[in-house]
Amino acid sequence: MKLTFCLLFIVLSLTSCIQQAPPPLTDAEKAAIQTDIRKAVNSMVLGVEGLNIDSALAIFSDTPEFFMITPEGSAIDYKGFYDANKEFFSSCSRAKFTSIQDQFQFLGSDLVLYSWIYSAIIDTKAGDQFIYDKVGATFLFKKLENRWMAVYFHESSLPPTVIKGKK
Repeated sequence: MKLTFCLLFIVLSLTSCIQQAPPPLTDAEKAAIQTDIRKAVNSMVLGVEGLNIDSALAIFSDTPEFFMITPEGSAIDYKGFYDANKEFFSSCSRAKFTSIQDQFQFLGSDLVLYSWIYSAIIDTKAGDQFIYDKVGATFLFKKLENRWMAVYFHESSLPPTVIKGKK
């Protein structure tokens, strides 16, 4: 009897220590996350189109965890990302983004891979216009302090069509 009780206690103790996988997200939970992330990306787009760098970059996590792979294939941290965008914003007179397609991969209840395809027209202060027919962007969103924040970002496209002196 004592042996059976001891074995039962050991088995129960061991099984309670095994980390249980969280239950899969429901369709309603996924839909809510999609809405939140689309709102975040839309706020980024509005920031870019309004030429407001702080608004545009508010969805990116300013933490050591953040990194980006640039279209040129370089890995940069948040400061490098901010500085590159600061240069872009200072040369830009107008920006217009149009969403084409997006897709979500749920990696957990607090981690989502978001892929976004869009087109962009960028006018520079120098009078040139850059037209991107398709740009692909990948974000890794993580729920931080009850907000979806991008901790990883990658963007790539073919070279734009450039119209010189569009002004």
